Amino acid sequence: MSIHQGFRWGAVGAAAILALASAGTAQAATKTALDKGGAFCLQVGSVEPGATEVVLALDIDPADHPPTKRKLWWVSGYEQGSNPSVTADNYVDTISGTATLGKPNDGASGAKVIHMGLTGIGNGTNADSDGPGVWAHTYSLQLKPKSLNGRITGFSVFTPISGGTDGEPMTTVVDERITQIKCKNV
Repeated sequence: MSIHQGFRWGAVGAAAILALASAGTAQAATKTALDKGGAFCLQVGSVEPGATEVVLALDIDPADHPPTKRKLWWVSGYEQGSNPSVTADNYVDTISGTATLGKPNDGASGAKVIHMGLTGIGNGTNADSDGPGVWAHTYSLQLKPKSLNGRITGFSVFTPISGGTDGEPMTTVVDERITQIKCKNV
């Protein structure tokens, strides 16, 4: 090997190391509203007169966990529904999950989004049921990294319980726009 070949391979090696280093820090360089963690409130759908307002109140840890290929946030909080004119639509259910930053799913083009998966549970009633039961929630959110606006899809399943026996589960599909709001009075 001549000195010129050694220099050429040395230059190629240095370029490869720089490319790998910049690829590893590209993820970390993406700024999001969640980076420092804190309290965040997201309104599900739009609130029209007489409708139930549904809000996710979330406590999100900073993305300071051991280094991985993607940022990872731990999420916990509650889903709150409020409607002064419909008693059955006033509730609080706990939710928890994780969030990460990545390209949109299903091969869709576009900028990176925050992918958040939440599950939750709570007891309550349903307007279509005569008694109490259990609500189970499974949600997937895709949010813009800076505004936290985006979409929530998933299911809420109500299972009535009477006399120690469960009834027929009733599933509600959730497919709504979601918007960050101030956490005041939530």
